[in-house]
Amino acid sequence: MAADARLERFVAYEREKTRRAISASIPSVATLMDRSHYFDVEAIAHPVIEQFWGGPFHHSRADDSLEIPVTNLVFVQDANGNTGSEEPESLGGGGLDLMVYELASRVYVDAVIAGSATVGSPADPEGVVLSVWHPEGVDLRMHTFGKRRHPINVVATEQGDLFVEEGLVYNNPDVEVVILTGDRGGSRLAPRLEHRSWVHIERTGERPDLRRGFTILREKYGVAFASAVGGRRVATELLDLNLVHDLYLTTTPIVAVPPEPPTPFYLGDPLRLRQSLDLVVRKSAQSPGGEIYSEYHRVVSGEGRAGFRAA
Repeated sequence: MAADARLERFVAYEREKTRRAISASIPSVATLMDRSHYFDVEAIAHPVIEQFWGGPFHHSRADDSLEIPVTNLVFVQDANGNTGSEEPESLGGGGLDLMVYELASRVYVDAVIAGSATVGSPADPEGVVLSVWHPEGVDLRMHTFGKRRHPINVVATEQGDLFVEEGLVYNNPDVEVVILTGDRGGSRLAPRLEHRSWVHIERTGERPDLRRGFTILREKYGVAFASAVGGRRVATELLDLNLVHDLYLTTTPIVAVPPEPPTPFYLGDPLRLRQSLDLVVRKSAQSPGGEIYSEYHRVVSGEGRAGFRAA
């Protein structure tokens, strides 16, 4: 496909994402708990944020002593804790989840991180571009936080099986892409990406190493803040490697068609997960199906920093 045609597809995609962001139905949000004054967190106070969140949106502060980005993880789950769905909208998060997912958690970050299946799949090879689309959010991102229009899109892949030719994210020079992979994946991708100077392959060893990849993002690309959006295997590895600082979790009243097996966002020990989350803010909103809850957790360890796997 010609480069002009690829850019036309991106323009159409951007137009539709912007339309959806502007027209999203935002329910009235109630604050059930706010313990932010107990934590060393940053507050984003802006009309477009407070309109849907009912107050400032909080995140962990930058930490110059860290060799990795300060990273948030964002998920929506149904009433049974399942996250797997071909259509995330079917989980019932509505406008509230959309604003957390595509606006508040991304407006201040330098990069958005996802596994390869989240960015593109055989059923949808064009896939997604991970960015901010609401015009007021774009303005806030660029003029208040001084960030580029689109965050760096970081794709984690083991095998290098990416839809390079079809994928929207790989075919717009305005969207910088970093691929974190191992030696095998890098070798497979290199000849397919040689004419895309805005797409960078970072080999993190014989096998993919996300901790090494995060260090590269911090040192080479200047990523101080990042947002991660899954999938579940990537989310689990990020948590297990102590790479997540903040968790934004929306729980809906919907009970999706039960997947087999269940699809929680964390594939490890759920008790360990619960013991490692410190609830900072809890919100609720009414939806046609019932109550939606959106929570902000700090992810802490015994040493008081992100993560929860014992050293």
